[in-house]
Amino acid sequence: MKARQRNGQVKKTRRRKPRTHSSIEDAVYYAHTILGDATVCEITGKSASLVSKWADPDCDTHHVPLFQAVALDAHLVLQGHRPVIFEITQALIKMKVIALGGAPAHTPALSLARVMKIVGEGTKVINAYHATLADDVKLSPSMAATVQTEIDEVIRALKLLSKDIESHTFALR
Repeated sequence: MKARQRNGQVKKTRRRKPRTHSSIEDAVYYAHTILGDATVCEITGKSASLVSKWADPDCDTHHVPLFQAVALDAHLVLQGHRPVIFEITQALIKMKVIALGGAPAHTPALSLARVMKIVGEGTKVINAYHATLADDVKLSPSMAATVQTEIDEVIRALKLLSKDIESHTFALR
């Protein structure tokens, strides 16, 4: 329970336990809980009561403005927390894209699967060639070119994986 002062009287308010964030309202609630009433009022220039309405999923008349959500997330990051409003917004956009019949073209999971597939294919090629030779036989020029092509494909796939991981990682620069 947290104590709030209203009209000179201390009123205790019961706060929900922080939980998995599945909506913008949950994320705003989390930010409000972490930052506290005074900080939230200072950041937004709005009352704690209004911010609580932004965090209420049943309130259809009050929604957090984007610039306020960004400010709340920025202050969370400055205090060492995750930008939960940003994360939820990103997840909601991905779900909407999928619902519209699309799919994100590049995600770390898809890129990693692509790398694993290419490595597996390359391993099959090399193993098939190696099975026909003795251990001390050198690669022929054509096989060396084939192996180098497989290595180049793995390198391209790893670079794409690296870019996808970077683009899906929140970092202040």
